[in-house]
Amino acid sequence: MSTHQHDAQREKDAAALSSVIAAVGLTGMKLAVGLAINSLGIL
Repeated sequence: MSTHQHDAQREKDAAALSSVIAAVGLTGMKLAVGLAINSLGIL
C-alpha cells in the first residue's frame, strides 16, 4: 500500500472511530437524562 493510501485509510479510520465515540456519548447522555427525569420517552 502506498503512503497516500495508508494516510487516507488512517483518516477514514479516525473519522469512523470519532463517529462511534460521538454516538456512544450521545446515547449515554440520553440514557442519563431519561433516567434522571424518570422518562424513557426521551430515548
